Amino acid sequence: MRNGAGLVWGRVRSTATAIWHNLTGDDWTRGMLLSALVLLSWWSTTQGLIALITASNGAPGMAVNATIGFAVLVLTVLITWTLTMLKNGRTGFWAPLFAAGYVLLTLISVGFGFGFYWTHIESRSSALRTAEADTERLSRALGTAYGRLNESLLALDALATMSETRAAAEAAEGGTCGTGGMGAGPGPRFRLRMNDAQTMTALRGRIASQVGTRGDTAEQSTLMARKAYLDEHLDALTPENFAALNTAEARALLTSTQRALAGTIDQYEAFRTGPAVTGAVTLLNQRLEAGQGPMTDGDISFTCKDPGLDVVLTQAAQSLERLPALPDAALNVSLGADATVAAFGKLANTMLSPLRPNHPGPKLAGRDMVPLGVAIAIDLFILLLSVQGKTRPGARDPDAVAAWLDQPGAIRDLMGHGTAAQMPSHGDLLEHTFWWRDAYHLALPVAGPGEEALPPNQRGLSLIAMVLTDSGLLTPARRGMSSQAIRARLMQRFGRTRTWPLRKSYELYRFEENGLAKMTSMLIPDGHGAKVTLPPKEERATSDWRAKMHPLKKEKFARTLDDMSPRPKAAEKVEPPKKQAVKPSAHWRSLKPLPGKHDDHED
Repeated sequence: MRNGAGLVWGRVRSTATAIWHNLTGDDWTRGMLLSALVLLSWWSTTQGLIALITASNGAPGMAVNATIGFAVLVLTVLITWTLTMLKNGRTGFWAPLFAAGYVLLTLISVGFGFGFYWTHIESRSSALRTAEADTERLSRALGTAYGRLNESLLALDALATMSETRAAAEAAEGGTCGTGGMGAGPGPRFRLRMNDAQTMTALRGRIASQVGTRGDTAEQSTLMARKAYLDEHLDALTPENFAALNTAEARALLTSTQRALAGTIDQYEAFRTGPAVTGAVTLLNQRLEAGQGPMTDGDISFTCKDPGLDVVLTQAAQSLERLPALPDAALNVSLGADATVAAFGKLANTMLSPLRPNHPGPKLAGRDMVPLGVAIAIDLFILLLSVQGKTRPGARDPDAVAAWLDQPGAIRDLMGHGTAAQMPSHGDLLEHTFWWRDAYHLALPVAGPGEEALPPNQRGLSLIAMVLTDSGLLTPARRGMSSQAIRARLMQRFGRTRTWPLRKSYELYRFEENGLAKMTSMLIPDGHGAKVTLPPKEERATSDWRAKMHPLKKEKFARTLDDMSPRPKAAEKVEPPKKQAVKPSAHWRSLKPLPGKHDDHED
């Protein structure tokens, strides 16, 4: 059980180490920048997705947040892995699908990132502009409606005043119904005028009691009081006040303003379509129609044409009948999680506008390009830092290595014409080289305190490594494996056949392309040539015969090689093998890790 847990933990640790190595490489500046950008992309995408879920279903719990964060982490790692596969040319004919997958994943990352940055950069100012536009539109409609209310009140005032004047004149002098009338005093025309005065005065009072006056307060529940209450909220909705509020306070202010708008509009619509107005219009139209023909009062039939009164009756009826309807009191303002949804809508409408040019939805404006540019820039620089080469600053071009390194006598010149004991052999190179993280690595021993000095051939190996490092064919692996792990890997590969004892400390170097071939050629004795020509990279990737073997055959092949390895007898003393120059082909087959043996053990 413990071994199984250790194996799982080792696998997780090795995978995390490999991902970190792919992100950072050997360049600290590049690694820190790329890691920061990947972390920023993960955070913005996670927050954008959480905001989208919050706007739809409310704030998610801790478990859902953790799941979302893990899902976005997988998405981010998948983007970097796809870039690594495309950069290394390991996709084959699947390259178009990898490229399409990268584009899709990047669109997801940019979309949610844009929602996150738009929410925190532009949503407050956009909400204020939208609120101001909506309230201005509703204020204009309310101004028109209340203007018509004032006209109606004035018309009713004029009608009530004229009716009272006609009643007083009919009582005092008579003759208010034209030349056909009778004298002053009680009569059908006198009763008609008195009834008009009482009816129009009462009608005007009922309408005025619901409309109110401009000095009314909110407690009086009139239309004018509602309008004054709304004006207080609109006066508070200024850029200065809005900027000083946090998201919750701004949302509360907008909610109360919308509630005041809705209350004002609802009360106005109830008045406009209620019995007070409709009954008044019906009464005025009936009185206007009755004045055009003969009227009766008991058994008496008479006429009372009054053109002046007819004009005032018509004006009052039309002013009440033509009161305008008000639009819905909807403030299309988005804050918090709703702002993220609004940002997604803008981005989607803009991207799909070529397919549906007449769609009425909101699209991206000039101010929206700032958060969009931030989201695009993050993923763009992730792309640039991922595909650019992991080269050491100041390294020379590997193709421009000095010509004398290709000459048969170059290694002897480099050693200063020393003795044969100072010349490192292929065996020395073999004992200090192993395969790790898709590349060959060279472990150079370091003489620590209390240890014996390095032998001449190991010092020569270090000198050659310095030359290759300066030429850009060998780069220091600054992190990823400790000296203890290096010793363990060297012991795994060459523990039974080592010529030199293991050291406590090692410096690890990574062979770049053609670096191992160059170092091998430098160790070939004079007369055997100094050039090792490798096939192109794309051909080498497909010509590895071990990569094409079935896993069971690989395991069988590894066991066969292990059985063929010489093992010392128990009673015999094993002498260290003599150092000799061996052709590269005799050793490099066992250098690359065999599948299923030690390839999964990483530090």
